Amino acid sequence: SALTTRATHQIMGNEFSIPESLFTRIRTELGIQKSAPVISRLVRLDQAGGRTLTLMGVDPFSESVFRPLPDQFVSKDSQEKIRKIFTHGDGVIMSRRLALSNGLRPGDELVLAFGERKKTVTIGALLDSNATSAVFEGILLADISLAQEILEMGTRITRIDLALESPGE
Repeated sequence: SALTTRATHQIMGNEFSIPESLFTRIRTELGIQKSAPVISRLVRLDQAGGRTLTLMGVDPFSESVFRPLPDQFVSKDSQEKIRKIFTHGDGVIMSRRLALSNGLRPGDELVLAFGERKKTVTIGALLDSNATSAVFEGILLADISLAQEILEMGTRITRIDLALESPGE
């Protein structure tokens, strides 16, 4: 549910990606404001014994309709770090529980493997809340542009989440 909360519909491509320009058209031409671009891909984390996690790239300006962003659940110090990550693409966010269980902390580098490729990223912040950490323990959260860069996706995304009202409402 951390990946799809509140979405009533999703637009996905048949080759696991769609052009980011489709999201822009949905927002501007169709006027569907309750929409958000998302990147969601499985990656292996070398520092966690090859554990598979979901790298989730989101646009913080579109997200409030769909998923509560983690900064609503963490300390004031962490909120500022998380805002910086989403505005400057400064690393990924991981749960404190996952980090501690693998001896990791903010500033440490992670090696993410997907297919035959590997990318090194920095831990920008940790989710402090126990409740949030449990939900996000299997997720590495990033700004959407950083996720595109990590996964070498160019201007493609994996899906668009929509919150559409039922006819007659």
